[in-house]
Amino acid sequence: MVLNSWESVEKLRQFLKDALKYLLYKDLKFCETENVEQHLWKILYYSIIEVARKAIAEDPSQKDEYKVFILFLIDEGNKFFEELLEDLQENNKFQLSSFLGSNNCEQKKGLGYVGLALNSAQKIFIFLGDLGRYREQVNETANYGKCRQWYLKSHELNPKNGKPYNQLALLAVYSRRRLDAVYYFMRSLMSSNPAPSARQSMVSLFYEIRKKYEQGEKKRREERLERARLQMKQKESEETTTTPGSLRKETWIRPDGGKRVHRTTQALQDNKDSEEEDLASLGNIELNKRFVTTYLHVLGKLYTKIGMETFQESAIQMLKELRALLHHTPVPMPSNRLLMLLALNMFAIESTQLKDPQLQAQSGYWSENQDRALVVSLQMFNLILERCISLLEDHLSKNNNQISQLSQDIIILLPAIKVWCDWMLCHSSVWNPPPSTQDFKVGSTGDCWTRLAMLMNLFEQIKSQNYGLKLHDVQLDDDYEVVRLPEDAVLCGFTPIAYTVSKPLYAPKDMDIEVAQFLLRMEKLLFFGTEFVCGLEPPVLKLEIEDGFREYVSVVQANASRSSPPSPQELKILSQSVVSVHVEVRPKYLVPDTNCFVDHLSRITVLAASQSYTLMVPIVGGKSPMPGGARKTVDPQHLLKVADAAKCALDFLKSRHQSVKCVTTKGGILTSTAFTTEDDSSTSSNDTSGIMKNDDKILATCLVLCKGHNATQNSAEGESTENSGPRELIREVVLLTEDRNLRVKAYARDVPVRELPDFMRWAGLGG
Repeated sequence: MVLNSWESVEKLRQFLKDALKYLLYKDLKFCETENVEQHLWKILYYSIIEVARKAIAEDPSQKDEYKVFILFLIDEGNKFFEELLEDLQENNKFQLSSFLGSNNCEQKKGLGYVGLALNSAQKIFIFLGDLGRYREQVNETANYGKCRQWYLKSHELNPKNGKPYNQLALLAVYSRRRLDAVYYFMRSLMSSNPAPSARQSMVSLFYEIRKKYEQGEKKRREERLERARLQMKQKESEETTTTPGSLRKETWIRPDGGKRVHRTTQALQDNKDSEEEDLASLGNIELNKRFVTTYLHVLGKLYTKIGMETFQESAIQMLKELRALLHHTPVPMPSNRLLMLLALNMFAIESTQLKDPQLQAQSGYWSENQDRALVVSLQMFNLILERCISLLEDHLSKNNNQISQLSQDIIILLPAIKVWCDWMLCHSSVWNPPPSTQDFKVGSTGDCWTRLAMLMNLFEQIKSQNYGLKLHDVQLDDDYEVVRLPEDAVLCGFTPIAYTVSKPLYAPKDMDIEVAQFLLRMEKLLFFGTEFVCGLEPPVLKLEIEDGFREYVSVVQANASRSSPPSPQELKILSQSVVSVHVEVRPKYLVPDTNCFVDHLSRITVLAASQSYTLMVPIVGGKSPMPGGARKTVDPQHLLKVADAAKCALDFLKSRHQSVKCVTTKGGILTSTAFTTEDDSSTSSNDTSGIMKNDDKILATCLVLCKGHNATQNSAEGESTENSGPRELIREVVLLTEDRNLRVKAYARDVPVRELPDFMRWAGLGG
């Protein structure tokens, strides 16, 4: 009927369009009060397009005619609304660009008619996005990029409005970008006017994600069970010299007289399980897909409260995947993706809080699900800190503490750290006293509080070494401009961190923008880490000063828990785990395995240059830094990277550095790297083939070096003293490896073993 009477309809439409132009020019306040723009959008475009789309479904034979009509209407609407935007700017003497992008956090209160014009422009941006969405649907295409830009501009003009987020979520659903869809539905729910369908849409997404996760996890669980059976058979066949359940105490003493470190470990402890090794072998795309699915599955459990009996298992799996993802170089996710994850974590913590307002206001009261959400969020923060600190230490060691030319990975990770600290600044009653994260521990030793202290120490070091680089709290002259952070623009209007507005800081216009943003983040994080958390009750960090040396340390107990103290029965069980071996480790000779040369050649070079240690390279490493035990991969780019690293490693060995020596399994020191294969016909008892494996060669080298440089206090190696106390050993040889099987074998033979980055952090040589 509309098409048949189009001439009459068009006259009415033209009258309404002129009326809208007139009202936007003469009475913006009336338009705001009565929502005139929305009413006329529905009459002029939305209703007519919906009628035409319904007609296509009912009469497919007329599809082409209706399609031409809808596209004509869309083109007309684009032209009309873009002209309205120009008129709004001209009539009210402002530029939309001044309120978009990084300027979207500018204070919009007190703008008078400009503020009203911005509200109208925000609605028009949504209309333009909807018209673009209709175009793609009518053309049966899925290029929603331009629509997304219109919706993003609408969001930037009014970050607290829920409508743009709901539209962005719809685009993400169409494009099957589930993480984006959940994020934007969440932002809509957290806004002042949430979309009515957002909650149910998010629940439906979580249901789809749960099905997808369970399908993939069923297959992986079968593979893990099969691998576990094989490992049990291998474990039963291996000879061990340790008592089951026994503990080994290690005391590590640095050559320079630095602080002693005490470690108590199970004799057969390994820090990297086979599952983590499998994750490390995955490519960026596959690992990213797995992580997003697992993360949304964990978030869905918290939101829907369904399937909580497997929450811990799923959360640990997600944390392992995140850690593996963060250790890829470059980090295979943009900074905004990390911000999405942390914002969703904040939403999970808020949506699982106790319903009683009085209990919410009191520190120390949490619901069970809020406790879970908080612990998992802190562990994700811990993993981001771990990776950022490692990258920052590596950068500073290579660039003499200068912050120019920061790696892209640091630039990606720091905004996420800053945003999470912003949240903790606003919600100290939620997380303090800090919960125990032991049940969700993943990766190397250390919690987020210890690593936060490490980051503060690095920032203090950077600040002292870059004294000339600083920001100012006043604009000295026109050559200075305010420094804005992209993460503040992305999360502007997000209620969990809406209370962290701070006074602006200024930088010279000729300062590199990334350096200026780094300095601003550093200032904000230093305030949080050196002032705020130190002044909490109970405190989280404290400053220690010893012999003029300043150092921030964590005062959070590693085993702090909200549960009751151990029962007498638990204490009795713990007392039965006795220390069977006490090893005093005074590192002098370091034996890196072959993967160290492929993965960490720059660190190997730093170790050699320190002249505090002698690198003893097993003959298998000297012959080829690409061992049979190297990680398997089908990624051609990874193979090329390994080949290049192997060539560089061989060149390093041929340079004949005075701190590097090649050694055979019998302890012979070689003066040249130009040698042939060692005769290894004398095999270990576990090798029936007559040929030693690479792992066995490396371990045999360590053992012969331990005997050659043995300083045990006992009369015979490996024997207990006459009393029933632990065996006392002193070791100068340390094996550096990340290989799980090699670590197990080394522990069984009382060879000190550590991962190379961890050893370097302990030695004060970076990480």
